[in-house]
Amino acid sequence: MKTLKTLAYTVAAVMAGVSSTAWAADDVEKVTITSSVEVAYQCGANKQPMRVTYGLSGNDIVAAQVLFAEKASPILSYHPEFTDKNVFIAEEEGIVWQAAKATPTSLTKVNGGTLSQRSVVEGKPQAQIVADNCRLDKAATAKLNK
Repeated sequence: MKTLKTLAYTVAAVMAGVSSTAWAADDVEKVTITSSVEVAYQCGANKQPMRVTYGLSGNDIVAAQVLFAEKASPILSYHPEFTDKNVFIAEEEGIVWQAAKATPTSLTKVNGGTLSQRSVVEGKPQAQIVADNCRLDKAATAKLNK
């Protein structure tokens, strides 16, 4: 199975649940976003709010966008090679969202995980944790998906 490296499509279309098309630049593989699911989380001891919009293509999760600390991530592509969790990556920006393993029907029922970003410290690349221990906020998630 090919790994999507870069998805280029209208974020607003995904967030609005409108059908959109995504292209994987390196793989020249077309992915159609047919729907989206929004999930709210509370992260860390301070329960900082986070919202993730997952892009779906039929019965497959294909992308995610994270909104945290009033900043939206670029589109993160799903990496199916990780079988024990859902992993979404924007390789150029070095942003990674790792969440509990879920299917499109269980996204609103499971906890999130960790948001990290690659940084360079003393010339060495490192993953900096931006948000950790992100737990499902059932009430906020229900409001998002009315």
